[in-house]
Amino acid sequence: MSLISAALARLALLVVGGILLTANQAHPASPIDQDRGYAILRLLDKSTAKTSQVTVPVGKMTQFRSIRIKVHACRTKQDILPAGEQPENAAFLEVLDETSGGIRIIFSGWMFTLSPSLSSLEHPIYDVWLNRCVDEVSN
Repeated sequence: MSLISAALARLALLVVGGILLTANQAHPASPIDQDRGYAILRLLDKSTAKTSQVTVPVGKMTQFRSIRIKVHACRTKQDILPAGEQPENAAFLEVLDETSGGIRIIFSGWMFTLSPSLSSLEHPIYDVWLNRCVDEVSN
């Protein structure tokens, strides 16, 4: 084995060993998804420019004018955050629109609090955003 081949072999062992060591260590700041019981949604009626906030239990459906929203999951990523920063929340929503032609699914997917434009509802009258996920609803 040449000197260069031996050096490359040693480097490969160091790299692979480092990757395996890193993969086996628990990282204290790694995110943990926490399932929550409720999604708090912000809704905008573009025709009236009025916003509403609704709290929807996971697994349930709510009606807002001509749309129905079902929350299938709502999760919070618990990272070690600097003071004042909000955690990332994600909710899997299904939004149905009731028209004279029947009911059709207009959105099915994940919405994120810190990246609302990543996966948004496209509707001519309504906008829906995830505000946050919570365990309990305060009255």
